[in-house]
Amino acid sequence: MTVMMAPGVTHITKADGSIRHIAIQMGFVEIQPDKVSIMAEIAEWPEEVDLDRAKAALSRARERITNPGPDTDIARARRAWARAAARIELLTREW
Repeated sequence: MTVMMAPGVTHITKADGSIRHIAIQMGFVEIQPDKVSIMAEIAEWPEEVDLDRAKAALSRARERITNPGPDTDIARARRAWARAAARIELLTREW
């Protein structure tokens, strides 16, 4: 089975039982009886994310959504919001 993934944090359990968390920014997940494959447009480990930059992106997206101008692409702003929120969750949530 293959399904689409929305932006968010995914938990990956490695063969040794350890768990890593990664921000996924759109993609697909293929679920098979013996494995799961993630095909992501963008996937970021915690060490690759800049928290201040993600917070600034969230703020910009929020501003565009709450005070749209005549040329504002609301769908694009919502996608930016979701990407920034996933990055922030990856770094700030206690796992």
